[in-house]
Amino acid sequence: MKKWRNVPRGTQITKKIIRTWLLVTTRQGLQVRRYYASLGAVGDFSDRLILFAFSRQVYVDVENRGYYFECLHDLATGRKSEELETQVAVLSSQGFIKKGDIEIAYRYFGIDPTHAHLLNDEHIIGTYKSRLSDMGVAAAEELRRQLRIIGDVRNSKLISAEASGALETYEQALSWLGASDGQADDFVETLYSVKVRLSLG
Repeated sequence: MKKWRNVPRGTQITKKIIRTWLLVTTRQGLQVRRYYASLGAVGDFSDRLILFAFSRQVYVDVENRGYYFECLHDLATGRKSEELETQVAVLSSQGFIKKGDIEIAYRYFGIDPTHAHLLNDEHIIGTYKSRLSDMGVAAAEELRRQLRIIGDVRNSKLISAEASGALETYEQALSWLGASDGQADDFVETLYSVKVRLSLG
């Protein structure tokens, strides 16, 4: 800063703005190059070659497909490519989820994404149920959406069934009521009435 002491104030501000802009664009450029490198591609690849590189990476490294999808998504946006953006939309409809969205879903339940693989499905469902009991309708729907993402990523039918909110089995119905097998029918009916009244507000 000392060398700029005698420079007019407007010029100092302009130089700070330019420095900040250069820093930001350099970081963005590094991120874009990292996305290309992660897919095994370079910037002058055609859209079809990038899609091919993406498909190969996902095929050989299924565990990290969320990261590769994030790379493809951001490259499609950056390149303003209709072909890549269309493919990203198709992949989204097929259950591909960006790594960032996966991390958000885990953090929504207070789970560190780097340790998520250490937790079993029952633990995650238990966390979901404990939070669900204290939430309004809108918040509960968002919680369910985040659980659905986790179910898709883990390819867990158990978590996905819980996220769908469907009661397809006797055990799921008992769980929803907070009842256990062997309780008297009139008690189960009372639990059901209370649940319905609470859900109506």
